[in-house]
Amino acid sequence: MLGRSVGNFCAGLAVTNLETGRSCGLGEAVRRNLMFVLPRANVVAVLFEAVTIVRDPQGHRLGDRLARTQVVLGSGAGDMVQSLIRWFQPTESAF
Repeated sequence: MLGRSVGNFCAGLAVTNLETGRSCGLGEAVRRNLMFVLPRANVVAVLFEAVTIVRDPQGHRLGDRLARTQVVLGSGAGDMVQSLIRWFQPTESAF
């Protein structure tokens, strides 16, 4: 689950670093969500985040701008379940 929260994993999303193209690391994750952790700033952050998402042409939220990250499509829980189902399905043998 590198580069994503549980919610992003369930939705099939991942967070990547815009400069390296790699999965978001711990430092970027902290910067992305710092406003939500700080007391009283989290209430204001919700409003700023909503405005930023609507105004940004690529839908980046304020946390993504600060951390230089972007949410992208990735494999998620649905893909994992489908893989497990295929793995456990019996195959026709050549006997």
